[in-house]
Amino acid sequence: MADGKGLSQEEIDALLAGLSSEPAAEPAPGVAPVKPFTPLSPTGAAIRLYDFRHPDKLSKDQLRTLEIVHQNLARSFAFSLTASTRTVVQCSLVLLEQKRFKEYIDERPEPVVLHLVSLDPLPGRAIIEIDFELAYLIIDRLLGGPGRPIAAGRAVTEIEVSLMRTVVSSLLYSIREIWSGIIEVRPRLDDTTMNPSLVQIALPTDVVVVIVFEVRLLGMNGTISMCIPHNVIEPIIPQLSAEIWLSQKKPGNEEQAAILAQHLSAVRLPVCAILGEARITIRDILALDVGDVIPLETLADKPILIKVGARSKFTGTPGLLGKRLAIRLHEVLDEENDETLL
Repeated sequence: MADGKGLSQEEIDALLAGLSSEPAAEPAPGVAPVKPFTPLSPTGAAIRLYDFRHPDKLSKDQLRTLEIVHQNLARSFAFSLTASTRTVVQCSLVLLEQKRFKEYIDERPEPVVLHLVSLDPLPGRAIIEIDFELAYLIIDRLLGGPGRPIAAGRAVTEIEVSLMRTVVSSLLYSIREIWSGIIEVRPRLDDTTMNPSLVQIALPTDVVVVIVFEVRLLGMNGTISMCIPHNVIEPIIPQLSAEIWLSQKKPGNEEQAAILAQHLSAVRLPVCAILGEARITIRDILALDVGDVIPLETLADKPILIKVGARSKFTGTPGLLGKRLAIRLHEVLDEENDETLL
């Protein structure tokens, strides 16, 4: 110091140069060079800056594990929707991020239906939201319709909200199945609300994990989102390691496969042998009488077609086995474009 009471102009210039991002100028003669500033704790450890407006509580490895888990969840949910809507459904994970709960609520469109779910034994509750147009499309298919989009501006009815719960229940079943590699959860739908401001599953500043799925069916895209507060997944954070999760043997898979095979083995399908086909006019049908003969297009010595459900599966020759009619199989047909037996 120049006089023992304050800093000289040269010393002030040197300090400002040290705080600048540009290379520091040469210090004045007699003034020690200023080192770059690194904040230290009382113990001497480096301090990491933390932005309370954009908190980050999960590491990259933990987020990567959640991505793997929910990519599997997307595939499982797609299979479930395909079965219930009787059409091909594709589902993929498009976003997984951390944000404040207030930010998530403020981003909700209107109108919106939020489903509050519990993930026992984990504490707290999570939110599931289904895009309105996607929900109506699925509902129309569940009710036997062709899957028409919703009319613009129409309000949602109580019956439709109840049907949306059916879709949510299907997603909860997939969550229970996929999350079993981390923890055995018992998902439960607790409540449904159309007012986001009334949802208080976390404090406005609490961190939540937002997971968004894109669902595609019948030429239309929609989204399904999940909001999971940090306090819900906090008990399982030690298990959120990609290496641990991928190396775990999923319990019960063999038992479930055996049960599924047992149930499938008891399913009955109609088996029909098509002896032949013929085309005749309505006039000929009206003129038919007992004893008339209708010639078929199949020759007597040629194999006939055998159908299992709606699929042409075998060819064979009709005959007798004891006193019963029977078919001797000759060939197994393979129809590549046939996706169903029913």
